[in-house]
Amino acid sequence: MSTQKGTGFGAVLFGFTTVLAMAGATGCASSGSLGSHDGLGVTMAQGAEGPHVRAGAVHVVASHVNPVAPVHLTAEGGEIAVRFTRPRMGGAVAHLDRDSLAAVGVESHAPAERWAAPSTNRSRVVLNDGRFVECWKSGDSERGYRLMAQAWTAGGNRLGAPVTLSPQSADVLGAPQMISVDGDHAVATFSTVDGDETELLAVEVQVL
Repeated sequence: MSTQKGTGFGAVLFGFTTVLAMAGATGCASSGSLGSHDGLGVTMAQGAEGPHVRAGAVHVVASHVNPVAPVHLTAEGGEIAVRFTRPRMGGAVAHLDRDSLAAVGVESHAPAERWAAPSTNRSRVVLNDGRFVECWKSGDSERGYRLMAQAWTAGGNRLGAPVTLSPQSADVLGAPQMISVDGDHAVATFSTVDGDETELLAVEVQVL
């Protein structure tokens, strides 16, 4: 998918969300964030070099989505439920196979979520062995935004360098969400925009 900056839906959305973001507090405030102890603001011991995060294939969960409405993930049995919002069409829930991320069953309806300024908060998942993986949006309005991931030891040390999860041409909007599916793997979702087209994507994340 090619990304067009400053035109169509992206330009309108950027202007709207910039005003809201200026009025909000800075930094990470969610329970899924390292806050003042994140990898960008604190010098921490560096783990072994080389990638410690492996990203699977990117899957399209839904098209024509509201990229700044909250996304909620829940896992039960062999399925992941992804709750999102469509412009002018209300909320929806997509059901994905836990292992393949393929659609399972028919998309169901749900209450719509309110618009919100795109969050800079990170999403974090702790694995069975105590290690954890974090993902966040990185970039700027001129060059676009990417979804990044970083693995950490149970003691809070970096494992290798950050890895890009989003496709090279994707411009990421909104806050990423991540959920553990079995204690050893995680699934991250994120919204992208290309002109007037928006998509909700999902990718498997594994710490090596």
